[in-house]
Amino acid sequence: MAWGDFSLVRVTLRLMALAVDTTDFDWFVLLSGQDYPIQPLARIETALRSEGVHGYISGVAVEEGVPCGPVECVVQRPGEPCAECVTRYTFSYYALPWMPGIGRIARCVGSSRIDRWINAHQPYVRVRPSFQRGLPTRLGFRTGWPFGPTMRLYKGSQWFSLHRDAVRYVLDFVRHNPGYVRHFRRTSIPDEAFFQTMLLNQPKLRMSRNNMRFVSWTDPWSPHPDILVLEDLPRLLQPQCHFARRFYVRTDAAILERLDEVLSKGSVAEHHHLTHTA
Repeated sequence: MAWGDFSLVRVTLRLMALAVDTTDFDWFVLLSGQDYPIQPLARIETALRSEGVHGYISGVAVEEGVPCGPVECVVQRPGEPCAECVTRYTFSYYALPWMPGIGRIARCVGSSRIDRWINAHQPYVRVRPSFQRGLPTRLGFRTGWPFGPTMRLYKGSQWFSLHRDAVRYVLDFVRHNPGYVRHFRRTSIPDEAFFQTMLLNQPKLRMSRNNMRFVSWTDPWSPHPDILVLEDLPRLLQPQCHFARRFYVRTDAAILERLDEVLSKGSVAEHHHLTHTA
């Protein structure tokens, strides 16, 4: 798997298929190894059963011309889609090969000055330098949005929780719409639009656009949200969230230990209320 690559979508689809084929589940909750609950699991299960929706997945219609962030999207004119989302999802990308000689050209094209000049001076080709070391620079060619006005493009967070009916819908949709898969296979960061677009365009599914995750994203140019530390604990006191991310034990294990203590007594929000009313 590679960050920003279709391999992340492919693995998620395999996990969904495995869950359908091997387990009798009610909910499919997609988490990373850096996520952690901020509600007792029993309370999360109760909320999933009782709120009457098919899923929790964040997503904003790109065409609405509002920031579809967290913070990286830039709306240049009111009512127009952000340039970042247009660049991601209406171009078909190919990795520049890392071979002797060509590798130097790829690094040169992907440097900040050259790629910005190319992207700013014509609408047909985009250069996507890698945000992460070791990943290739990609060259994209304009394809447009091939699905017409009835299929709106939605962009949101990769992490979500889906009822089994929504999971089955995803697998059926992929099976019957190979063109949809082909389009996203060549886009940039497809995991933030592939499932969102598919699910939020289906009126028969009741989808909440709150994915129930707490995330702190203070650096607009970082490809990842902040690592949460003990000082962030007061900001986790949000009863509407089920999980928070990102945690990293080598940076701060104390916040996880403190969360365990709090969750053993009830939700984080309840603990906050009790400590402030005592």
